[in-house]
Amino acid sequence: PPGANMGQEIDVQATGRLSDEINLEAFVSGRVTDDEFIDREQRSLESLYLNLEQRDKVYGLNLGDFYIYFSDYSLSQSLKGLKGYYRVDNSYGDVSLYVFSGTNKHRWNDLWRELDNETYTRYISGARIEQEFKNKTLKLGLNFVDTHDQRGSTSTTGNPLRNEIISSDMNLKLLDRLFIRSEIATAFTDTNTSPNSSVKTKNDSAYKLNTD
Repeated sequence: PPGANMGQEIDVQATGRLSDEINLEAFVSGRVTDDEFIDREQRSLESLYLNLEQRDKVYGLNLGDFYIYFSDYSLSQSLKGLKGYYRVDNSYGDVSLYVFSGTNKHRWNDLWRELDNETYTRYISGARIEQEFKNKTLKLGLNFVDTHDQRGSTSTTGNPLRNEIISSDMNLKLLDRLFIRSEIATAFTDTNTSPNSSVKTKNDSAYKLNTD
């Protein structure tokens, strides 16, 4: 009928084995619509990821959309990019290394087109090394996260930022009843990384101790 609008969501998911050792999961979600109240783009890519994981979870790699959490003070973020992990046994338990790099853009379409109101693109990368002891009562972590802004090619306003966070955290379980969680963090922040900026890098620290 006249004035009618069209909209359709398309989801495709696939799981399987890339080899005897590697499990695979892939997902693509898109939208097609001519209703600007639903989406300003007629065709948009909503979600996309490819996940490869060793069957015993010794290592894994994710390309596309992902959520990553290190600790309360260092990182809790949904990103588009790449993350991976590798886990090995030692005499104390398990040691895990996590690495990632990505951008916090909300939409995939925004990666390949310029936004009129965007003053910068934010990139976030980092790593975490974690030791979990054999009795599963103690876990120690060391985190590093770097956030920096790249000015948009058409922008003339806004100050690009850079922030680096280093933190260490502990999770301890005592007598199966008492849980102790602690973290200490320090951040180095430059609120204007423009070449002609006179702003100095600021240093802040924080810590917490929780029990339940």
